[in-house]
Amino acid sequence: MTKNRILYAALVFAGMDCFPAHASVLYALVNGANAGLERIDTSTSSVTPIGLTGVNVNFGDLAPSPSPGMAYMVDGRQSFATVNSSLYTVNLTTGAASLVGNTGVPDMFGLAYDPNTSTIFGTTYSAGVVGLYSINASTGAAHFIGPTWIPSIPNSTREIDALTYNTTSHSLVGISTGFSSLYTIDEATGALTLQALLQPSGLSTNHNIGDLAYDAANNRYYSEDVNGRLYVTDPTQPVFNDVAIMNNLGNVDGLLIQTVPEPSSFVLAAFGLIGLAALAWRRRA
Repeated sequence: MTKNRILYAALVFAGMDCFPAHASVLYALVNGANAGLERIDTSTSSVTPIGLTGVNVNFGDLAPSPSPGMAYMVDGRQSFATVNSSLYTVNLTTGAASLVGNTGVPDMFGLAYDPNTSTIFGTTYSAGVVGLYSINASTGAAHFIGPTWIPSIPNSTREIDALTYNTTSHSLVGISTGFSSLYTIDEATGALTLQALLQPSGLSTNHNIGDLAYDAANNRYYSEDVNGRLYVTDPTQPVFNDVAIMNNLGNVDGLLIQTVPEPSSFVLAAFGLIGLAALAWRRRA
């Protein structure tokens, strides 16, 4: 085979793989006076500490950031809900957190990022005005959007603890821990629409889910509870039936999924053909 033909074949293989495969990396935020960040390998059930944030975090949360290698973080409850929550950025390589600013609201437990509108959303739990907020990425200041409630049910305010953004359905979703259900949240009003009932396997229907993360590469939700258990869920089912896959997370209350591209076999084959072409050219020379 001539050099030109080998190069042409390599380009054909590369063109067939213009959309590389993707892998998902799961991170968790560990509660504490100096909260830690850890990486979870769901295939081996191993947990790897990354580093300390330097921030007091209780019932906090993580959300994706448009900046590579970074995430947003909210520190949750401070001094028994008498101090407002703050927004931070977190380095996913070291775990170090940098303060963005005070949200102006206490007990912000849920955090999510909508990549379509570049909006950070937060939800409060049991203090202040319970509902949905948008958060300024430059200052950390939170703007109240509306109460998280079901319009068809009077006085049906729900405290949304777990929050994430589903990039497949393009919807903001959250779990009301006390009511054990998954809701779609209207980003303009905070109104809730029931998406699925929550029925965890082998547990009570209220098992205190701390957070929720959506894995776009595999179209599934991850969630965790206060007992350090990790669950995986099929979002297409009408019943949000958690299946526990790990139970060694510790005192975590914040999950984050980062999807990263990885080369597939076609790409590797293309590089191999290019290498053969280079070797053939050297021998000819």
